[in-house]
Amino acid sequence: MKVPTYAKYGLKKVEVESSDERDRKVTHLLTHTLPLLVGGLLGIVVFFVYFFKSGQTSVFQVIYQIFLFGTIGIMCVGIPMAFFVLAERAYYLYLNKKNKKYQAIQKYKEDRDDYEFWKIRKDENFWRTLDGLSVEKEVLNIYMHRGFELKTEFETAEGEHDHVLANNNGSVYIDFRTDSKINDNEYLDALMKNKIRTGAEKLIVFSRAGFTKEVSDYAGSMNIEMLRVKDVIKLINEIGK
Repeated sequence: MKVPTYAKYGLKKVEVESSDERDRKVTHLLTHTLPLLVGGLLGIVVFFVYFFKSGQTSVFQVIYQIFLFGTIGIMCVGIPMAFFVLAERAYYLYLNKKNKKYQAIQKYKEDRDDYEFWKIRKDENFWRTLDGLSVEKEVLNIYMHRGFELKTEFETAEGEHDHVLANNNGSVYIDFRTDSKINDNEYLDALMKNKIRTGAEKLIVFSRAGFTKEVSDYAGSMNIEMLRVKDVIKLINEIGK
């Protein structure tokens, strides 16, 4: 995954910054300034027309009118607000459909955010800071980006939840060991039985703390794919190629 650059999208830094500033001003104008201005003027007009028409001059009646028109004022602001919010959406919809430069800027921002998202996950320290459940979610998300879909969850005899993913090439059973190193082959044997029960075609085992060479060799003989953090980072590097 390469770093998105301005030149790649036919842009200059000043163009992106100018676009952001323009969007900020347009959004503030349509969602704050104009609704308050129009709503305020409308409320004042309605208040004075009704007040002088009613001819009521009592102090209590004036207080009552103030509360009454306060409610009407909310409506006077709310209606213009709804209109200008729709106008804002129409404005950005037009830019997204018709303005090539704006489209390029949005594409650059999307790719830049995507790059930053994966860049963080290429750092091994990132994986050390996560709890077990977060590790599972992150690894599953990587496989989702590689074209897999979550097929089902399988509850093991120990009460843990493993996952079965599938794509056009078949299904895989994924197990996560996030707290300690895998150092016994019996652990893999139990997972193979779970894989068979679910009907998955392949077993993948992730261990944040790694595994012994004996376990690695045994996994190779059983066609089990063993993943460590550095292997997950390799999978990330393949995304977007």
